Amino acid sequence: MDEKKINSDFFLHWLFSNEANQRIRNSAQGSVRESVSFTDFGAIPFPMPSIVDQEKIALALNNAKREVFLLKKIVDAYRQKKIGLMQKLMTGQADVKVPVEVN
Repeated sequence: MDEKKINSDFFLHWLFSNEANQRIRNSAQGSVRESVSFTDFGAIPFPMPSIVDQEKIALALNNAKREVFLLKKIVDAYRQKKIGLMQKLMTGQADVKVPVEVN
């Protein structure tokens, strides 16, 4: 792959996209296990913005991917905390304090 023409991160993001998946599926041949020859794979067209635009797109997608990863870690931490709190409530180790209404 010529690094001057295509950014490897950009290409990988495209390769794992729904668009690429569909194009590869359309090029696949075979009755039991579909496959795409290297020649056929090389003939699949894909978007080729300028290298500068590819780098910007790849950076934005890498940042978004990292943010999703971190958000999933936060969600998992909250789920674990919820499980712990539920266990304490069910075993009576913790009470639920209900706020008192003042009229």
